[in-house]
Amino acid sequence: MDSEKIFFGDLYKITKYDVEIDKESTYEDGRFIPGLGHIKKESTLYKRHAVLLKTFDNHYIDLEQLNWLLTLRINHKIPFTPKSTLLTTIPLEENQIYVDSSSITPYLSTKTNVNLKIVRKWQKQAK
Repeated sequence: MDSEKIFFGDLYKITKYDVEIDKESTYEDGRFIPGLGHIKKESTLYKRHAVLLKTFDNHYIDLEQLNWLLTLRINHKIPFTPKSTLLTTIPLEENQIYVDSSSITPYLSTKTNVNLKIVRKWQKQAK
């Protein structure tokens, strides 16, 4: 697993998400011009210092939740969709869990390429 893709970050859950329009939509020269507005959102801390895996399309996966989903899949044959585990830094709806982009920090400060088989071998030898 490439350590450059592992990060710490805080997860938040959107408790309130409202779009407020400041100006009514108007038509000018036969074109539709949407009104100006802003998004009002409130969120609460869901998990502090979650270990996250960054995907190729700049989404994040909470490794603790992924481990739980894989356990369900392997032991109980319960299917899951990977989309349900992908987290973004921009929330778009109520009850969505997202990663606070200002809290993202690298897991390791040095670039390494860690092979999980080697880590497991070291863990077995340490016991």
